[in-house]
Amino acid sequence: MNKRVMIAVVCLVVFCTAGIALGWQGRMAGMADPTGLVQDESDFLIHPAEIANIPGVHFYGNVDFDFHSVHRLNNSMTYFDSAGAVDEYYPFRTSGSERKFDSTIGATVPLGQGTLGLFLQYSSNRGKFDGNAISPDVNDVYSLSKELQSLDMRAIYGVPVGSWKVGGEFELAYRNREDETFTNTGGQFFTNNIIGAQIPYFNTFPLMLPNDSNWWEANFKLSAKGQLGPGTLTITPHFGFVFGGDNNLHYQNVISPATLFEDITFKGNVSGWNAGGDIWWRMPMGGGLSLPLLVRVDYDSKKWDGSGINNLLGTPLPMTYENEEKNLVIEAGGGLDKEFTLGTRIAGGIYYNYIESDNSFLYTVPSNLQVTDHTNYPDSTEHRIVLKLAAENMIAPQFTARMGINAFYGWAREKYNFIGTSAGVPFSLEQVTPSGSHYGVLVALGGTMKIDKMTLEPYVKAGYQKLDIDSNSGTRPTSFQTLSVTKKIEETSIGAGVSVKF
Repeated sequence: MNKRVMIAVVCLVVFCTAGIALGWQGRMAGMADPTGLVQDESDFLIHPAEIANIPGVHFYGNVDFDFHSVHRLNNSMTYFDSAGAVDEYYPFRTSGSERKFDSTIGATVPLGQGTLGLFLQYSSNRGKFDGNAISPDVNDVYSLSKELQSLDMRAIYGVPVGSWKVGGEFELAYRNREDETFTNTGGQFFTNNIIGAQIPYFNTFPLMLPNDSNWWEANFKLSAKGQLGPGTLTITPHFGFVFGGDNNLHYQNVISPATLFEDITFKGNVSGWNAGGDIWWRMPMGGGLSLPLLVRVDYDSKKWDGSGINNLLGTPLPMTYENEEKNLVIEAGGGLDKEFTLGTRIAGGIYYNYIESDNSFLYTVPSNLQVTDHTNYPDSTEHRIVLKLAAENMIAPQFTARMGINAFYGWAREKYNFIGTSAGVPFSLEQVTPSGSHYGVLVALGGTMKIDKMTLEPYVKAGYQKLDIDSNSGTRPTSFQTLSVTKKIEETSIGAGVSVKF
């Protein structure tokens, strides 16, 4: 059975047999996700210890849709000769859209002295982009498509231990990822081009790296919550690893009208690991006012590798490739959370985020010592200040209205570093580090409706963000050129969802 069909059938069966299900996630989504700032029942999805004292049996469900319209996903490369005149110019102009879907169902039940939670989550992210690179010498068209599907099964257990709560979580997840690039360069067609910066006019690497793989992940959490000084401490480290990975990247080079020049399937593995943790501390200050602080660290690393045979000109030529992604996120900050009366609340906080993403792509032809090395291509870092504001008001015992704003401003930098060698001798070098700004805002509205024993929480949201970076200080010493790179991303988003709990 097709993997996509299998995932869809599993989710449909669970939805049909588990009944109505996540009345708490809708509350947070309706306030633009003030996680760690406002306390919520869904906190046990981050800190398993929080599930320890949930009484009785509860069923949860959540469905979330997001549509992102990417108005600009542009990248341009300009090469200057030794006199400073424009030698080559490759402007990539891209637009498209992404559709994100997320659904979760689950239940909590008393077990022993504590509470057990079982949850199943299916999510998908599909995107399609089209563009062109037009210059005096080049008129290329290209398309990019991305798809990531995930199926997550989580078991959470928490139990009181004296004045503390302790808990743990085991998550088993299946991922299927397909990122495809297609370029038409003057009648020459490339699918999942592996060359990159070596030939700039079909270098879509700054926009997307090709990928076709699936893998499993096993993730673990340990959690504890208790009194520390005048406040309450909640701490949860987590770690995980990738296993059972299967990688198949198909590269093809066809020359018009129908001459198959290269056709290589790289077969290999997927490996990786992740680690991190969340620390929350909340101090009551009297009169319904509290001071929540948080620190979060998340790191993950994944590597795809493969080998294949290039039958160029009828001569078998072994080739290998390796693609590695590393991501680090650090968040720290706090705010004030004020409850005026039961069901009426205003909260606000300021947070610092450090975000780093390092991508590397390398392919080799061992027989002639040819190496195309895209180490740190790109390596992006961002220092971001985030403002979170949230409010809710109980209009009636059966209805509560809420809203939230999540706005950020970041100082972004990307580093592109390319080295091409043949027979051990460099034939192309490129290095450039564009920098600039990245800012955006998300606004959300939501509410809670209580009908007998059921809690229904619908919400809507809309957002905007823009990235604008550039550099005029790049180098290409093997060609006695200097290099300028600009990158601009602009998108708007709308979304809606609903959570149910009973």
